[in-house]
Amino acid sequence: MWGILPFRAVTAQDIFSAKSYRVKGSGETAAPKPEPAKGPPPMGLPSSVGQLPEGTHVFAPSAPEYVYHEVANPQPVAVPKGPPPVYVNHEVFGKILEKFVSKSGWVNYRDLKRDKEAQESLDAYVNDLTALNPSTLSDPQDKLAAWLNLYNATILRDILKVYPVENLLKIPNFFGKPRFKVGDKAYSILDVEEQIFRQELQEPRTVFARVNGASSSPRLMREAYDPRKIDKQLEERTMAFFKDPANMHYDVPRKTLLLNATVAFYEKDFLDLRGFLANYLSGMAPNYYLSYLGYDWKLNDEKLH
Repeated sequence: MWGILPFRAVTAQDIFSAKSYRVKGSGETAAPKPEPAKGPPPMGLPSSVGQLPEGTHVFAPSAPEYVYHEVANPQPVAVPKGPPPVYVNHEVFGKILEKFVSKSGWVNYRDLKRDKEAQESLDAYVNDLTALNPSTLSDPQDKLAAWLNLYNATILRDILKVYPVENLLKIPNFFGKPRFKVGDKAYSILDVEEQIFRQELQEPRTVFARVNGASSSPRLMREAYDPRKIDKQLEERTMAFFKDPANMHYDVPRKTLLLNATVAFYEKDFLDLRGFLANYLSGMAPNYYLSYLGYDWKLNDEKLH
């Protein structure tokens, strides 16, 4: 009765723990070993040959013996690691947000206006970023974080210049006036939204991270956007926007989804708006209607909320 050998899987660790291993030569076989002639002449030899002379050998057919070579196991090679990426530091802006933005996302403009040191830090931060020109950054996350922070910081700085004010519509040409001097170009808020965020960056979730200063705009975070975790931050801001009842309501009897008008303003950013919404909202009828809520231009000032 045949016995069955226990099976044991061979792992990469088994192979590389050995100092050497044997490999079969490609197409190489050992020379067959001669055997003394025994018995009658082999079949196929002429009968006239008769008895083979003494010392004559024939080769009995047998399976070839392959030649094996002892091969040293390759030693692991250390792969040199490149230096970690160097990102733009947004710590200055992060400290300002942490100090003057509430947990609900409203801005304490009054205290920020009184804090000259904080205003100087904000001005210096905006000037440094515009001089750097975020569009020249090679890392996509670095570029995205820099543009988002520059957008939010510039709007915060320019509102402070005319504060106290209670409504953005009372600031002359707030969205059309050039406010960003980046490289050799001057951009308005509308220019940055169209040319940078919509055309260059093409990340629709930034719609929920850009804060234009109105009460109906997305809320500010208490931290700056960080290239090392910006994808997570954008996802959190998008989810926070849709979870806010002030931004989204589904009317079941009318099969109508009511959204904050921010989505309507930037509908082109989404390319396929309904496809985008399907990633975050559920429970609507397949053929639901889409409508928009009124937009509140009142300043996102903590004392007004």
